[in-house]
Amino acid sequence: MVRKRKPTKKQASTSTSESQITDLLDAAANCLCSFPPDEVAAAALYEKALALDSTNIQALSCFAELLCTAENPSTLAGMKRDVEEVLAIRRQMSNACCAIAELYMTDLCDEPEAEARVAECLNMAIELDPENFDAYTGLTTYFKTIGNLEEAAESAEKALILFKRAKAQAEAEDLDHLMSAAPNETVVEVPEWNSRLSLAASLIDLKQTIPASELLESLIEENDQDIQAWHLMACNFLVAQDFDSSEDCLDSGKELIARAAKQASIGDEEHQNFVSHWTRVLAATEQQIEKSRSIAPQQSDP
Repeated sequence: MVRKRKPTKKQASTSTSESQITDLLDAAANCLCSFPPDEVAAAALYEKALALDSTNIQALSCFAELLCTAENPSTLAGMKRDVEEVLAIRRQMSNACCAIAELYMTDLCDEPEAEARVAECLNMAIELDPENFDAYTGLTTYFKTIGNLEEAAESAEKALILFKRAKAQAEAEDLDHLMSAAPNETVVEVPEWNSRLSLAASLIDLKQTIPASELLESLIEENDQDIQAWHLMACNFLVAQDFDSSEDCLDSGKELIARAAKQASIGDEEHQNFVSHWTRVLAATEQQIEKSRSIAPQQSDP
């Protein structure tokens, strides 16, 4: 069953083509709201809209949804490939924008217009692909860095929604189960490991310990041999003032480092540097736990 798109109210357009696209999308929506839905006519209108602007995200999304959910897909044969190819290109462009933003947040952070470029690239990434987890994670880091904690929290929430949807879809037993559970949702890929670690770190900085814990638990379930995940979990419990749980996570990290130290071969400088770095990090965190534990009762006194 095609999900009906309600006709939108006309808004002031910045160009004639945008106004024409809006009219075409409204006309297509009316075709799908009729009984029976006229899918062929709607598809033709979407094609006209894309002929005016082949990268219009609303036209692409509506057309892609029609092609994926049409009651009579055979009548729309030949159209699906073109739209999927355009959407794939937009995703690639969106990822490229995220990569450029990352450069301006790291190697090029001293450039005069670095801050503006980060915001510009990440916003463009979302415009190209509204379901890009990395873009929202990047915005979370960006807003946190400039001190806009409210916007950082909003971006983090959007990233979490995408992660939870991807996780639920990944856990679905088969495609039929997936479509019956969420018939109007597109398939979202589970974000990369480092992207999820980055979001977890930002959530801890924002003192959002509950969603950070959920995210880190899912990471440790996937791979309980990652020291960074255990360390972040320890930091998260520290922020929540659950010192016993923080120490337990830190102990797990120590075990991993002890094992890595035994495996380090003479002359393997990279491995030895890894062990030295995390030994220092875990020791510093352990000191912070002890300090926080010692002052916590004093803070709770009236």
